[in-house]
Amino acid sequence: MQMNGAIGMWKPVKGFQNLYEISSDGFVRGKARVVKTCKNVSRKVKSKILKSRLNNCGYEEVRLSKNGKTKTKFIHRLIAENFIDNPDNKKEVNHKNGIKTDNSIENLEWATHQENMKHASITGLLKKSCKKAVTNLKSYTTTTVPTFTKNLTAILKYIKTSKYTRKLKFKV
Repeated sequence: MQMNGAIGMWKPVKGFQNLYEISSDGFVRGKARVVKTCKNVSRKVKSKILKSRLNNCGYEEVRLSKNGKTKTKFIHRLIAENFIDNPDNKKEVNHKNGIKTDNSIENLEWATHQENMKHASITGLLKKSCKKAVTNLKSYTTTTVPTFTKNLTAILKYIKTSKYTRKLKFKV
């Protein structure tokens, strides 16, 4: 996410109220605070914008920590939870234009699973399957394996029989 100009309104991230804030533009920042390290030493943490990343399916996500445990959260979900009313208690967040990285409030809406799948079908998004990467250890190229068309046994068989991974020892 590019940081151009002013950042919109900030709200505390639900579940992380005293630790993180999210802007209406999709930026997440850690709040200034004092934390204790594993050796029980106190240190100051400055407020800063966190770096987000794209996951394997193309959604922007960020890692948040609380009480020594880290959770990965989708940016679009954080925006919806903190800026968009959900009177019908719908469970999923839909990108209206189908662009997974467009996390603007105007592009997000709460949806049921059925509504989300219907929208994905109409816009042609269901044809694009989320892919997992399997790294070819010798040439450092990546082979993609569609998650929905291969089962775990087939993927493990591929890895086990690959001429580049035969040196690895693991049990299936």
